[in-house]
Order: sequence, then structure tokens, then C-alpha cells
Amino acid sequence: MEKGSLKDYAGLDVPSFRTFDRMLRAIQARVTQGLSPVAISDAWTEWAVNLAAAPGKQLALGLHASVALARFWLWLPTAAAGRPREAPLQLPADDKQFGEAAWFEWPFNAIVQVHLIFEALWLEATREVPGLMRHHEAEVGFMMRQLIDVFAPTNVPWLNPVILRRTAREGGLNLVRGITNWLEDLDRLLAGKPPVGAEAFQVGRDVAVTPGKVIYRNDLMELIQYERRTELVRPEPVLIVSAWIMKYYILDLTPESSLVRWLVEHGHTVFMVSWKNPDGRDRDVSLDDYRRRGVMAALDIISTVMPERKVH
Repeated sequence: MEKGSLKDYAGLDVPSFRTFDRMLRAIQARVTQGLSPVAISDAWTEWAVNLAAAPGKQLALGLHASVALARFWLWLPTAAAGRPREAPLQLPADDKQFGEAAWFEWPFNAIVQVHLIFEALWLEATREVPGLMRHHEAEVGFMMRQLIDVFAPTNVPWLNPVILRRTAREGGLNLVRGITNWLEDLDRLLAGKPPVGAEAFQVGRDVAVTPGKVIYRNDLMELIQYERRTELVRPEPVLIVSAWIMKYYILDLTPESSLVRWLVEHGHTVFMVSWKNPDGRDRDVSLDDYRRRGVMAALDIISTVMPERKVH
């Protein structure tokens, strides 16, 4: 009995609710897709605190905002009158978000300019904040970009000219289809089902089509050796250890985007580790097990297949 426990003071056998806590954390992980709310809040909190304590950075942002808005208000009357004039902010040449010609017509061209101004200001607010750790700056910058994209006018039906025209043409049926699709996606997410259309992609038929075979297998992984595609091969074989959270074929999706195919077509002998999907029986497997029975086991097999070779 530990000193200071409830059992000491109350004399009661207090039950443990750890299973309840684990259940809640599992639900939380399902909702957040594995992202840690604590880690995210740490990054945002540090950013906000350091920005609040940096008056110089705030003055610089205010100056940028004043200049950008002044240029916008000077441009606005000519845009409303339909007279061509260079916009305050230009879209990137490869931008596809506002690729439709309707976005360059009044009043949607003004909406695009407002979006670009606020996008530039918020992204600038995440850069070079004094005291903000570099990895938190990268995290906040990435999340800010995602939030900006979520609330972009392209995702707001009443601000998107393409959606407005289609809605008028179809009498709103496009919105009904969209809601139906969203409900189906939500149902599949809650039920743990794959997305719509995933059944059209089968491993070995549509993805992971580079020829190869499993040359070794244990309870943690399989080792794949891919067939050579050239008459001469390089002396140093390549071992690819795929990430635990990904399937091995992330590097062999299609012939056009396959790293594995590119390597074998350029004379490399390629081996790939394919990890087993863990389940409850693997609760006691440690990181060292993955090292010994995963990476080191693969190296041992490669050394047997291709002796006295250095492995990349």
C-alpha cells in the first residue's frame, strides 16, 4: 500500500478507472485522427504568448496590414467600374484554387483580394516571432495554412461564383448531392470503412505492381526483393524500411510515381520491409524487437542473398 493513497486515508478499496480513461483517449484519437490536442495546443499557446510579448512584430504586422488595405481601397473603385488595373496582390502562376475566369469578375475579384491580404498577414504572423521555437513555428505555420485553405472563399458556397452558377443551373440539386456525399463520408469514417472508391485500388493490380517476391517472413515483417530490370546492376543493394504508419507500397503506387520502379530501372537491387499490422497480441512488442526482428533481420537476409556487399 502506497503512502498517501486514498486507501490509506479512507480505508476503502477504491476501484481503478483506467479502462474508462483509455476508452476516452481511444475515442479522442479516433476523432482527431491520431493528432494530439495537447501537442497542438502547446504550439498555438507558445505562438500566441510570444507574439503578444513582441510589440515590434505587432507593429510590423500593423504596418503591412495598413499598406495592403490602403492599396486595396485605392484599387476597389476601378475594379467595381470594370476598368482594368493591376490588382494589389497577384495569384501565383500555378494557382489552381482560383483558376476559373469567374473569379476575375466583379465582385469576386474583390473577394479574392481580401482573401489574399488576410492570407499573407496571418502567414506572416507565424514567421520569425521572437522566442518561438523553430519546430513550433513550423507546426503553427502549417496549421495556419490549413485553416486559411478551409475558410477560403472557394469553400464558401455563397462566395464561390462557380458554385452559385451551378446551383442556379441545377436548381440546388448539386447542394443536395454534396450533402448526401458528406453524410456518406461521415458514416464511413465513424464505421471505420475505407473512403468511397477505395475498392477500385487493389494491391498488385492497381498499386504496387513492380514485380517482386517475398523472400523472408517473421511475425513482425516481410522482406520483399524486387526483380532486376537491367542487364547490369550496381554492386550496392538498397534496403527501404517503410514507416510503421504507412504501407510499403506508398513508394510503389503507380509506375509513373514509383520510387521502387525508378530504382530497379536504374540498375539497383531493391529490398523493401513490409510491416505487419499490429493487434492486441503485439502489446508487449518493444522498439528493440522492431530493430532486431525488423531492420537487423532484413540486413542479415540481404547479406545471405548478396554476401560481402555494403547495403544502402
